[in-house]
Amino acid sequence: MKKKINEKNKSNGQNKILMIGIMCLIIFVIIGIFCAKIFKNDKSNGELFPRTDRLRVYRNDDDSVVGWIKVNGTNIDYAVHLGNTNSNNDIIWTNDTLANGENRKIVLGHNILNVSKKPLVNAKMLTRFEPLMAYVYQDFVQEHLYIQYVDIDSEESLYKIYAISFYSGDEDVGESYTDEKDITNYIEKVRKASIYDLDVDVDYQDELITLATCTRYFGVNGPKHFKIDARKVRKNEKISNYSVKKSNNYDIMNKE
Repeated sequence: MKKKINEKNKSNGQNKILMIGIMCLIIFVIIGIFCAKIFKNDKSNGELFPRTDRLRVYRNDDDSVVGWIKVNGTNIDYAVHLGNTNSNNDIIWTNDTLANGENRKIVLGHNILNVSKKPLVNAKMLTRFEPLMAYVYQDFVQEHLYIQYVDIDSEESLYKIYAISFYSGDEDVGESYTDEKDITNYIEKVRKASIYDLDVDVDYQDELITLATCTRYFGVNGPKHFKIDARKVRKNEKISNYSVKKSNNYDIMNKE
């Protein structure tokens, strides 16, 4: 009898251990799924990475540094210099000081390596603005809708992408207009030219940013430049995903 009781207790103990193991496994799976969702959302859309201290360090070493640009999902995590020199093709630069009421900063960088019909999404050798070409892919756009920028006179800010477009070499990347009509016309122009329809409202009162680079996506024919336009996340505006659909202009991607 005593032997049977011991066997029964042993069996009950094993069952309890098994149940505890199963419960722990379920909990770990639930936590894993939850963390994965958080990680995906933070990594792709809307996580703000502190860059102010890094900007100050670079500024102390080089007073031409006026800002910092970061594009999640890419190697773009660079200091921004005021003006460019032909002797340094690796820097990211801007010519805008946003004086006199201007509200659109234009940030430029070279694309020397990412020139194929199927641009690399990312690679260690892409050290300029080459990774911007990842935005030709719809799934990449959908997962990376926000751009981060900070300058020496402002706080860390996120910008929502509202237009992605190619433009020819004889077209200007645009000016930092101050007139309401000019700003509105620019917004309408780039939205009309965008290869994607992005569900973002934007108007002349928004703080705008443009990232631009050169491209040989179309070889010797077609547009020679590529740019992304975004507007600053407004006060009390929630960070969230929004729809990205191919526009009528997307057909240009299939042309040789």
